[in-house]
Amino acid sequence: TVLEGIYKAVEKDFTDYYRFINQEDEEKFEGLLRPSVGKLGFDVDFYGRGKFPPGAYHSEGHQDAMGLCLYLALMKHTLGNNFTFAVLDDVLMSIDAGHRRDVCRLLKLKFPKTQFIVTTHDPVWLQFMKTEQFVQSSVIFGGWDVDVGPKMWLDLDVWNDIEAELG
Repeated sequence: TVLEGIYKAVEKDFTDYYRFINQEDEEKFEGLLRPSVGKLGFDVDFYGRGKFPPGAYHSEGHQDAMGLCLYLALMKHTLGNNFTFAVLDDVLMSIDAGHRRDVCRLLKLKFPKTQFIVTTHDPVWLQFMKTEQFVQSSVIFGGWDVDVGPKMWLDLDVWNDIEAELG
């Protein structure tokens, strides 16, 4: 009974977060967490046509968004107000620009006390996060050396570093 209560709480938050990110066309979306033989059953709605495993019909971007929403729901349940720090390592690469905006809004609105460190290889996505005021500062790694590790470029120092290297 306790375990099923946990499943329902996480299921509700997961569903709410995913609906938030996809509000233009998934307002009736539902996730389903249920005990299964030796595992946790996890199915999701596909536009009112039934519940299926996430990989059955949803795109990679939608699956990535579901993974993020499930992670956030689990963190909210397990840590509550103590969920104050998270590292998201390139989790949004396959999510399209429109939904990325909604992810930024979700993280800002639903987790205002959580500090997120977000990594990306995509400079357009980095600029987008700055424009959306989701990130206050960034560090760019401009090369890697086995002996000394990464070379960091701080937002304002990139051109100074380039000029120093050229000199």
